[in-house]
Amino acid sequence: MAIFDCLKKLISTLVIMGIVLPTSSGLAQTCGDDPRLSDLPGLLNNGTPPTPPLTMMPETFIRLHPKVRAVWGRSITICPGIALNSKGQPIIRPIKVPFPDLWEKIEACVGRDDWDEISYLHNNFVALPLPREAIFSLLTIPGYSEKNMHQLAQKLKLATFAYRGQLQFFVADAFYVFGGRVDKPGRLIIFPSQEEVDQARTTADALGQNESFVAFGGLYLPFLAQALKSLKNSGIEAVSTDYRLKGAQGF
Repeated sequence: MAIFDCLKKLISTLVIMGIVLPTSSGLAQTCGDDPRLSDLPGLLNNGTPPTPPLTMMPETFIRLHPKVRAVWGRSITICPGIALNSKGQPIIRPIKVPFPDLWEKIEACVGRDDWDEISYLHNNFVALPLPREAIFSLLTIPGYSEKNMHQLAQKLKLATFAYRGQLQFFVADAFYVFGGRVDKPGRLIIFPSQEEVDQARTTADALGQNESFVAFGGLYLPFLAQALKSLKNSGIEAVSTDYRLKGAQGF
């Protein structure tokens, strides 16, 4: 869960900085989680589908275990008013969800070897856009076993690369496969240090420039060529001021 936790922390930071993330929370004004969900154990102990049907946000629905989804079936309505068919699939799909919620569910599925549920996610959900800074944070390689890396890459048809004889991919590649893109077009400028990022951001804000900045941090140099491809897939034009990156393809 380390990758997911880091992403959640970064997104919280971006919100504090004033960067508004697009989420489905806007629907909460007219549609939200049914209050009965606060007693989830009681609902499950009833052994029968709830009546009337339960309404829930997409972020809540995606967290349901497939066995719960199978029992409740058509007694579930996803905001804003999307019912399930007899196979447990939304009748209107794909459903848009924040990528942190989607990746959290993927990690849970990998942990219990539930590859059928990962296929369900792939067939029924897409990721909402993220800011450029957040997508850069997705240039992280999951710490799964070699077997699970192969299985997840195969299930999601991820772009992969080899490093020291091992198959690798970035979390950003999963974001792209689930339809993820940046929220606004523009450049992402990579600096060697956070201090330089802060200085550049202050200047850009003063000039009204539509650019985003991140620090180079711990991204491994051998992965840069693939990282650039992942950024480009998500709609990011990446440039750098760091001499170490000048030889990488794309800079």
